[in-house]
Amino acid sequence: MGNKAASSRSPPSPAPPRTNSGERGLAGDGMDRWTGVLQVPLSRGGPPFRIAASLVLSPAKTLAVPCANAILFTGDRVRGSGEPAIDRLSDAAYLARLLAGKLAGEANAWVVDAACFAGSFAVYRELVPSVDAVGDPKRYDPTGFPAATGVTNILAHCVREIQTMIMKSTMKGSAGNQDPTTSLFSYCPSKTLILGFSKGGVVVNQLVNFCQVCLNSIMWMLASIVLEHTLLIMQ
Repeated sequence: MGNKAASSRSPPSPAPPRTNSGERGLAGDGMDRWTGVLQVPLSRGGPPFRIAASLVLSPAKTLAVPCANAILFTGDRVRGSGEPAIDRLSDAAYLARLLAGKLAGEANAWVVDAACFAGSFAVYRELVPSVDAVGDPKRYDPTGFPAATGVTNILAHCVREIQTMIMKSTMKGSAGNQDPTTSLFSYCPSKTLILGFSKGGVVVNQLVNFCQVCLNSIMWMLASIVLEHTLLIMQ
């Protein structure tokens, strides 16, 4: 309680601005990947989320269709602990490379840092509007699907940014004349794994709440269809 009271006196502050950057290369799994960090706001003028990504590339050096996407939402940050292992686990870029190495097959890894912090506390207000000053949820309200819509928009923005960077770096080669969206969107959607650590679990819970609402809606529609079919048989 004492920590929260001290932190709540200062409003959540956005993460410091950074330049979007990335590089191609072989990862530990032997796959050709694009790995980098981007700053992506959810809305124009809003605070940017820091997104680290390790994405599979096709032989043509465009973004490939992965077998799965793993999205990790990080939590409260730790800086200057004096323990190298702890400091590394607070680095989104390191986590993206680590997560990609743990996934089997051609999988993409995304690591999302909160856009705002109240001291060391992560505040995911853009994805979970009901959180308090230090990022703890008061409730989970799926109205408007803020987490699902927000995450989709953020990652779509990232994909466009990464495609642009890849195109610029390969413009002099044959791959520069290819449409980078062809290999990415021409196939069935990939599986998605949602992970949350510490305060990142707040976003996961919001997404689970959204899925529950969708499931209830589907069950209601199925029940309506069964009822309508039963009434037709009885007539």
